[in-house]
Amino acid sequence: MAIFRVGGIEWECDGKQPVLPVETTVECEHEDDIAGVLSDRYGWLVSDFVILEKMP
Repeated sequence: MAIFRVGGIEWECDGKQPVLPVETTVECEHEDDIAGVLSDRYGWLVSDFVILEKMP
């Protein structure tokens, strides 16, 4: 399990404007799982993000 600090998160909000983070940390097995974890956590799809840091 690794912890990733991600930023520049862009959300698919269907025209709505919920309060969602643009930067956060995510714990998952692999960086390919980040978008899924974010979507599960906040209930919205992620269209883009950047990995700022990978922490052991």
